[in-house]
Amino acid sequence: MRNIGRFCTAIAVLFAVVTPSMPAMADDSEETVTAATTEDVPDVQETDDSVSEDDEGEIASTGGTAIDSAEVEAELQVLVCSPSETYYSWSYMKNPWLITHAKSYENYSDSAATYTKSVTKVASVTASATVTSGITIGADIIIAKLDGQFSYDLALSGTTTNEGTESITATMKPGHIYVFYAGARKTSGYYTYYQCSANGTTAKIKSKGRALSFGLNREGALRCGATVSTASLAYVVDAKYC
Repeated sequence: MRNIGRFCTAIAVLFAVVTPSMPAMADDSEETVTAATTEDVPDVQETDDSVSEDDEGEIASTGGTAIDSAEVEAELQVLVCSPSETYYSWSYMKNPWLITHAKSYENYSDSAATYTKSVTKVASVTASATVTSGITIGADIIIAKLDGQFSYDLALSGTTTNEGTESITATMKPGHIYVFYAGARKTSGYYTYYQCSANGTTAKIKSKGRALSFGLNREGALRCGATVSTASLAYVVDAKYC
């Protein structure tokens, strides 16, 4: 899933605010912008509630729509790009830990013991992608492009974190409370898909949207009160369940 398109070797991006009174774009319904920032920032359509995410982290799936030239008319000016080449840019990427399973146990016996515990589901996420404007692109293609932005593999569209129970084994010391848990990185981001012109001097926006997926499942047991890395899933578990 790391087949990343080649990016332009030198890009000078210029953005310009356009009023609704500007003339409509060409019939190919492609978005064009002339402005001055190197970061592609999603517009209101991409960040408001029109891209819905429910309590389980699933994105509503929609088809592509024509880009509305009355809202934004833009042209991305580039110094050099490969003629007719296509590529993606990403923004607002996130990958927080998501606790999918958790259950608390305590050991107040006289000795340490190894236990295998069943851990119930507390949340889930389903991998998906949605196109908010422009041409429709396959969900797995979009997720594959997002995958290339991270050091771990992402689940394909339609895959859901474990809906059943997790079975976890750990040694519990006496006199302590433990949380047995499982989870994964909930990974998301907004994309803009471009195509370079035939002469390699400009690029047009062909599609925009968002992808949601998750990384490899991680499980473990946490002794409440233990010192853990702030970058670990255990740290999130400690803050929520201990």
